[in-house]
Amino acid sequence: MALADDITALEKKLIQLKTGYEQYFLGMQKTAPEKLRSEVEKLIRLYTNQTITNTALNFRLNTVVAKFSSYRTYWDRTVREIEEGRYIREKFRMKLHDRMSQPAPPVHPTARAAAVSPSEEDNIKRVYDEYVKARKTTNEPIPKFEAVAELIKKQTPVIKEKYKASSVDFKVVIEDGKAKLKAVPKK
Repeated sequence: MALADDITALEKKLIQLKTGYEQYFLGMQKTAPEKLRSEVEKLIRLYTNQTITNTALNFRLNTVVAKFSSYRTYWDRTVREIEEGRYIREKFRMKLHDRMSQPAPPVHPTARAAAVSPSEEDNIKRVYDEYVKARKTTNEPIPKFEAVAELIKKQTPVIKEKYKASSVDFKVVIEDGKAKLKAVPKK
């Protein structure tokens, strides 16, 4: 089973290599991970020259080789664009990742309760539950409750003002195969 362990190690190195190139492309590292890339290439050459009789191991190795080949094409093209000065680093995505990784400031329970009445909170929970069911049926990722609640709280006064409504109800609809929240202003 040494070959199975070697292929697993090769898969892990390929993931590390992919991460290293992504960090290089975002500007988080100064140089491309060439040392790790040469290690992976050497291991791939070593294992592809061996005769593997186990079909499952052969398939895993071929999958790793195919992934590496497609990644290598992408990496070479992107490095060429960087060298030619045509590559635009995804700074927006990097800043978004930094913001998402920072912990949110704690919200005091009494401050949160004062902002929303219990009936509004129940209504938001009901809408969220319906939204989650709809997203599951459309195979979409499930958002966090806090994100949906914040969206509803933020949009309610805007819609009230825009349509001169006394209240706003939210309902869940599925359009074009995607679950959406629809605001219904009440006069």
